[in-house]
Amino acid sequence: MVGSRLRRWQDAKESALNYNNSMKILLAALLLFPTFALGKPIAVQKEEERKFLDTRYTIAPPWSIEDKSDHQVFTLPEGDLVMIQMILPAVGKPEDLLLKAWKKHQPDFKRKVELKTSPPAAGGWEEIQKITYEVSVKESRAVVGQYAVLKGKAYITLLDGAYSTLQKRGAQIALVAGSWKPLDLIEEKLGDREALKLGPKEFKVLENFLQNAMREMMVPGAQVAIVQDGQVVWEKALGQQLRGSNDKVTPDTLFMIGSTTKPLTTLLQARLVDQEKLGWDQPLRDILPNFALADGAATRQLELRHTACACTGMPRRDLDFIFDYEGITAEDRLTQLKSMAPTTGFGETFQYSNLLVAAGGYAAAHTLYPKLTYDSAYEKALREEVFGPLGFTHSRVHPFAGDRLASPHAIDMQGRMVAIPQRMDDMVYGVAPAGAVWSTARDLSRYVMFELGNGKLDGKQILSEKQILARRTPGVKVDDTAKYGLGLFSDDVKGLETWGHGGNTLGFTSDLVFLPKQQVGWVLLLNAGGSSLRNVFQQKMMEVLFKAEVTSQKSLTHIMKRLRESLSKSRQQITSSPAKNKWIKDLVGKWSSENLGTMVISVSKKGFLADFGEWQSELGSVNGAAETFVFTSPPLAGSIPFQLQKDGSLLIDAGQTKYSFKRVP
Repeated sequence: MVGSRLRRWQDAKESALNYNNSMKILLAALLLFPTFALGKPIAVQKEEERKFLDTRYTIAPPWSIEDKSDHQVFTLPEGDLVMIQMILPAVGKPEDLLLKAWKKHQPDFKRKVELKTSPPAAGGWEEIQKITYEVSVKESRAVVGQYAVLKGKAYITLLDGAYSTLQKRGAQIALVAGSWKPLDLIEEKLGDREALKLGPKEFKVLENFLQNAMREMMVPGAQVAIVQDGQVVWEKALGQQLRGSNDKVTPDTLFMIGSTTKPLTTLLQARLVDQEKLGWDQPLRDILPNFALADGAATRQLELRHTACACTGMPRRDLDFIFDYEGITAEDRLTQLKSMAPTTGFGETFQYSNLLVAAGGYAAAHTLYPKLTYDSAYEKALREEVFGPLGFTHSRVHPFAGDRLASPHAIDMQGRMVAIPQRMDDMVYGVAPAGAVWSTARDLSRYVMFELGNGKLDGKQILSEKQILARRTPGVKVDDTAKYGLGLFSDDVKGLETWGHGGNTLGFTSDLVFLPKQQVGWVLLLNAGGSSLRNVFQQKMMEVLFKAEVTSQKSLTHIMKRLRESLSKSRQQITSSPAKNKWIKDLVGKWSSENLGTMVISVSKKGFLADFGEWQSELGSVNGAAETFVFTSPPLAGSIPFQLQKDGSLLIDAGQTKYSFKRVP
C-alpha cells in the first residue's frame, strides 16, 4: 500500500519514466468509462491516437503539442512540466546523445548526470538507455532523459517537470510515453498462446529461480502458491521468518499483504451490493453522515464505487498515517479527509488514495455493524463476509496471540537487508481496508480460485457474476496497457489480460495475479519492503507458462545493479558525520506538525535522532543542500528531506502536499 513502495526520495526524481517499477509510468486518459452495476458512467476525456514521422502514440487532454521537424514538445496546463519526444541517429555515448537532444530544446541545458543506466532491451528494442540528472532538493522536480534504439534511430524521451505535477499528471504522462513507438517495432505477443500445463519440471524451475532471486535480492522469506484449472497445483514456503534466525517460513506463517487487501475490501462491498444493503452509486455521505472532503461539490458527487476506483483526483497522502498513528482511530482518519480535496477532476486521471479506500471499506462495515467502532466493524465484516465464505483459516486484520508472524525487513543505507520494528508497519491499522490484512499464500490462493471461478468456490456462488464483472469494469488507465477497476488492476501483458493487485508496507511485499481466460493465477508474499522480486517473478511465470522471451534474470541483475548504484550515490550525497552535522544541534528540541504529529530531535551516539513516538530514525545532512537533513535509518533511509526555512520552521515538500513542522516552545 505504501508503495511502489514509499520509494526512496531519489527514486521519485527518476520521474514517471521509471514509475511503478518500469511499467512505463503512470498514465491517464481514459476509455469511456462503462456503467457499473447499479451505477452511472463517469464522464471522462477521450483518447486520441496520433502519428508523428514513423511513430504512433496515444494522447488525451490536457496536453498541448508543438510539432517540430524531428521532435514534439508536450506541455501540461500547470506550465511546470514539459516532455519532448525526439528522433535522432543513434550515434555516440548515451550522455552525449541525450545532451544533444536537450540542447535542441533548451540550448543552455547544463545539468550534470546523476545516474545512468542500461535496462535490458526488450519489447522489440535493440538498446535502452536512461539518465537521471542532478536537481537540488529545493527544486522539487525531476529531469530525466531516455532513449530506445531501433534500426539505427534513437527514439528519445526527455522530461523536465515539477514533482507535484508528476504526482498529479503521472497518468497523462504515462499514456503518451508508454505508447510512443515506431510503426515497424515488432513486439512479442502471447495472447494467442495456450498456457502450459504446469508439472514437477516447471515447479522445479520456478523454485530454483525464486531461491536464487531471494538470495540475490536479500529477501529473507517467501510463500508462493499457483492455481491452475480450479486447483492449487503448487505451494511452497521458503526462507526465514526473521533474517539470520532458525525460524523457517511455513505455510501457516502470516505476512502483511498491504494493498492486496483492497480486492478483499471491494469483495466485501460487492457482497453487500448483492444483498441489496448497499449500491455502488450510493452517495458515501448517505452511508457515513459525517463524511466530508474539503471540496463540497466533490463530497456530494462521491459515491461508494468512487472510493475504490482511483479516479476521483484525490491525491495520495500516505505521510499523514506513516508519521503519526499511535492513538489515532479510524474515525480520526476519516475526519482528516475534511481537510483534503481532489486536485484533478473525476474520471480525469489515475490518482491513488489509501485514505479514500479506507473510507469505502469502513462505510461497508458500518452498514452491517453501525454500533461498533469502524475498526471493529471492518474486522468483523471482513471475517464474516469474506474470510468465512472463502474458507480462509489464517487471515486476520489484527494477529492473534500465538500466530506465527513473519518479521518485516528493509534495506539500509549500506545495502543490507535488516529487520525493522513491526511497530512501524502498525501505521496501516488506521486505514485498515486499504492495507492491513495479514494472510498466507494458501488462503489467498482460494481467493484466486474464487476469481477464476467467476464468483464460485467449492460449488458455492460467493458473489454473483454481475458483481464480479462490476469490480472488473476497466476504469482509468494506469499507463498505455494497464487500467484500474474497483480495487483491482488490469493489464495487457503482451496480449494477455491479467488482473490482481500488489501490495507494500514498509517491511512486506505481496502480489496476487490471475488470468481469467487462461484459468491460471498466483500469489507471492515476501517479508521485505518494496521488493522488485514480485516483478521478476511475474516475468518468470510468463516465461514458464507461455514460453515468453527470457528476460527475468537480466531484469533481476539490472535491478540489483541499479539499487547498488543508487545507494552508493545516496551515501555520497548524505553525511552522517557529527562534525559536519553540527548545524542540526540548533534544532534539538520538540517540533509539531498539524498533519504529521510531534517530532523530538535529540543528540544520539551516532549524531542526531528524530523521534516521532511511534518510531525513530538517525539523521544525516544532504550535501549541497543548505540546512537540509534526511532519515538515515531503514526503512526510510535516504528519504524525505526536511528543509530549514527562513522563519525557523522545517518543511517537507511532498509534491502536491507541503508539510510544516514548527518548534514547540
